[in-house]
Amino acid sequence: MTAEAIVELRALVGSLGEKWQANWWGSDFFSLTAGAFLSPIFTRSVFLAQYNGVTAAAAKVHDEVIGVGRWYSPFPLTH
Repeated sequence: MTAEAIVELRALVGSLGEKWQANWWGSDFFSLTAGAFLSPIFTRSVFLAQYNGVTAAAAKVHDEVIGVGRWYSPFPLTH
């Protein structure tokens, strides 16, 4: 699997798991309001800020629910 495919998979699953979708984790990094909030701060890297935020939120939930070191997941691989 290429690095681009991993980034795309993390972004898609991260977005699907957010509060406004499946509510697996309580973040809203890919919502319209988050984009509007982040764009003045991260003018050239809004997607990167959203991506880092949602992967951190997903990794935290995965570590709490699944456990560290027991299963492989696309999110805790960032640690």
